[in-house]
Amino acid sequence: MAHIIIIESTGYNCSIAIVDEQGKVLSCVEERSTEQYIHTEKLHRFIGNCLQELNLTFSDLSAVAVSQGPGSYTGLRYGVSAAKGLCSALDLPLIALNPFQAMVENYKAVAGAKEATKIAAMIDARRHEVFVQTFDLETQTKSEVSALIVDENHTLSDFVWIGDGADKFVELEGLDLGNVTIYPNIFTSAKYHALEASEKFNAKQFEDRAYFVPFYLKDFVATKPKTKFSIKGIPKIGE
Repeated sequence: MAHIIIIESTGYNCSIAIVDEQGKVLSCVEERSTEQYIHTEKLHRFIGNCLQELNLTFSDLSAVAVSQGPGSYTGLRYGVSAAKGLCSALDLPLIALNPFQAMVENYKAVAGAKEATKIAAMIDARRHEVFVQTFDLETQTKSEVSALIVDENHTLSDFVWIGDGADKFVELEGLDLGNVTIYPNIFTSAKYHALEASEKFNAKQFEDRAYFVPFYLKDFVATKPKTKFSIKGIPKIGE
């Protein structure tokens, strides 16, 4: 049996999981803070906790998978550094993961029978900005990751919005988005990376350990909207 350790550190959720080559979650230890990043304090401890729970040692690991970003600069740097350190010390392959894909898997688990097919996954990029990737589950297609300024000039009315980035639109006053539904309590977790990690492991879709870097997307600064907007009449799920 393969043992793939997954590191998720793109946001406030410090999350570690170990999964097998079939995508089964064998162990997951995580803690989500809403005020500060706790990765430097707890990430390596959580790795040890997962190994201990399964009675494994580092030599039992088959690969290391890490969320590549975008997300928090601090979280990304620490998570990727930890992943590359494990790979180098143990001579293990490195797998890059998409945090938006994990959010979609989280949404599918939460929404159940109410699952929509067009999803806009949003990660808070601070200030008045979000990172976004859209998914069409029916056609199995997705957009490129992009940066979006939080204002009235959106083009995502036909999508269900998920993630802490989507919640930023709720803070605007006067903005009416019609029948948009928001799931703000969807976030990245190592256990929801299980399917992508196992698929890439089986396909031997590995990264170059020496040159792999976090996906920061880009630096961009938005001016604060002169007029405040808010969303009216939007069903907000999960609070």
